[in-house]
Amino acid sequence: MANSNTNNDMQYTTPVGTAKFPYLVKPDTKFDDRGTFKVDLIITSKEAAVIKAAATELAKSFKKEDLESNTTRKKWGLHLPLLDDIDQDGEDTGQKIARFKQAASIRTRDGREIKKSILLFDSEGNRVSGINPYSGTKMSVAYTMSPYANPTGKTYGVTFRLVAAQIIELVEGGQSMSAESLGFQKQETGFVVTQQEADNEQEILEPEETDAETKPVPVSGEEETAGDEVPF
Repeated sequence: MANSNTNNDMQYTTPVGTAKFPYLVKPDTKFDDRGTFKVDLIITSKEAAVIKAAATELAKSFKKEDLESNTTRKKWGLHLPLLDDIDQDGEDTGQKIARFKQAASIRTRDGREIKKSILLFDSEGNRVSGINPYSGTKMSVAYTMSPYANPTGKTYGVTFRLVAAQIIELVEGGQSMSAESLGFQKQETGFVVTQQEADNEQEILEPEETDAETKPVPVSGEEETAGDEVPF
């Protein structure tokens, strides 16, 4: 689904998918000290095909304009941030991953630094805060698409710019674990924490990513992301 925003950029909204390694509240600083908000969204192949078609059309239009001043780039390929979903055993699940990201801060040409954040909404469309979505959260993502040229890889690409997320089913840290699931048994005597103390002591930390990811290559302010290669 696409909508027009005030910046004259087309804004898109994904179907509801399953989040994988989301950084929606606190940015990831693994590859960039400034931080990057991001989420990999697991969707069906059919849903991914719709996203891919729109991204490919934008990239082709961008390439056509770019070739007017860069004729040697005619044979360049295309990379999109769409990947196969691979499980922990290295098997293809048959699902697809759409990769969305947004720099936590942007430095303008005049030297100003603009801080970015990701808007979060609940299933009824209300703005929410004070939550930290984890992997497994069901969500829909709002995003824009930015085309770019990568002279190093000799490819054109499209970045999916993360704008907001609507949380449909929230999963936060520790929700998938219980004392019983870890093998602990209830004891007759001993230390007992009150609910208030439990709330105060619970620390929410996003688990470290374990899936293989190609290190981004900065290109004119863009980062190359692994994904489908589509011949023009």
